[in-house]
Amino acid sequence: MKEIIESLARIPGVRVVMLTAEDGIPIVTRGKVPAEREVNGTPAWGDSAEDLNALAALAIGWRNDIARAVAPLTWDTPHRLVLSAARGTIVLLHGPGAVLLVLLQRGMRAEELRLPMEGTLARIQRILRGMGRGSSASYDDNPDPPGVLPGGIDDGRGRRSLPSGPSPTEVSGKRIPGISG
Repeated sequence: MKEIIESLARIPGVRVVMLTAEDGIPIVTRGKVPAEREVNGTPAWGDSAEDLNALAALAIGWRNDIARAVAPLTWDTPHRLVLSAARGTIVLLHGPGAVLLVLLQRGMRAEELRLPMEGTLARIQRILRGMGRGSSASYDDNPDPPGVLPGGIDDGRGRRSLPSGPSPTEVSGKRIPGISG
């Protein structure tokens, strides 16, 4: 996944590419934010891990605020968000279970990255979909829940039947009086 993100980070004008969870926790980060100079004793903002974590959390918080604002209008959550500012632009692209965040340098247009971002997100989805195919036990194939009794016989179509043996009204081959069956 790092290689996929890296190809997007190599585009000129891209400062940071980050894949984050929907709760704002970074999954993969590529690129660097050049550290600013300290001004009047205040700490500089730069490429430390804390700064990138804060960027992810703030961007996802902004996305969630917009989603809450448009929800009463019965609109869907925006798929792509762009915030342009004096120092650069933040672009968010929402995918299933994750958000692709790109921080652009000043002067670069977000429209230039629409196709590369969508391609990157599609590649990530293909990889994740392929990872799920390797499992041998799939609960989606059999619509019936597993039974209480162990050791049923599989009929080859994903259904299990109880093993043959004495009926519940028989014990050791003898009928129990008073129990119908």
